[in-house]
Amino acid sequence: MDASKSRSSLSMIIFVIVILVVLYYVYRFLYDPADLVGSIVVPQIIPAYRDTSIDVTTKSSDSNKNPIPEIYEGGEYSINTWIYINDYSINRGQNKHILTLGGNTFATLVLFLGAYKNSLGVRVQTRSVANSNGSIDSTNQDNLTFSTVQRMFTTLETESSLLNSSKPCDIQNIELQKWVQVTIVLNNKTCDVYLDGKLARSCILSSFFRVDKNNMKLSMCGYKGFGGFISSTSAYNYSLNPEQVWRLYMTGPGPQYSLWQYITSLFDPKQAMTFDYPKQNIIG
Repeated sequence: MDASKSRSSLSMIIFVIVILVVLYYVYRFLYDPADLVGSIVVPQIIPAYRDTSIDVTTKSSDSNKNPIPEIYEGGEYSINTWIYINDYSINRGQNKHILTLGGNTFATLVLFLGAYKNSLGVRVQTRSVANSNGSIDSTNQDNLTFSTVQRMFTTLETESSLLNSSKPCDIQNIELQKWVQVTIVLNNKTCDVYLDGKLARSCILSSFFRVDKNNMKLSMCGYKGFGGFISSTSAYNYSLNPEQVWRLYMTGPGPQYSLWQYITSLFDPKQAMTFDYPKQNIIG
């Protein structure tokens, strides 16, 4: 009798779970806007000090890279990534590239580490890069043209020249020897910077962000990158809210798994890793 009741209770629990799952997906189908796209661009842990950058376009077909969502001028866009800095002396005296989102002519967003201090630089293009005669103005240091961005990472900086070089969206201290989640949320004239799931800086831009649609791509760890690792980089064509950013933080910096992949990974010693230091699953 007791065994029969137990089976009946178990069946009821399973039935309720199935109904809840079905309702969840019906809700997602009916109420989630179809044009909102999020993509885990590079799910693996990748060495950040490298000879060539990691480039992902809106049409990427690489098995280890997913395409980035389209970005529209003055709209919404979010980028989330994890960085682990274990050697700040690499590329000392030069800004250290984390990622750039942009086209052939100019970048919309540039994210980097400081030349000498463990600071996070955030630059957003908010003006037209063309002069009154229509030519590209590469002399204006506020323009994130290809040549300006290149100089940012190939010119040796002196410590004295960096004293007044910070911008409103910059973060003055990034922790070393640990995984740090960095999330940038662009929404028209606002740029929000999150660290480890919490809002660290919110700045009002001078104008809405600009977009160069010509060969738009997300480039990571260019110009020799930095001494450490980058992982779980994702992009979204909408502005993440604080709850969504926190959920990404709770997911952690490891490779993104389906439920079945996660379960099978528990029995695979090669999948072992910790949040304190990357050990396996590193893609060269």
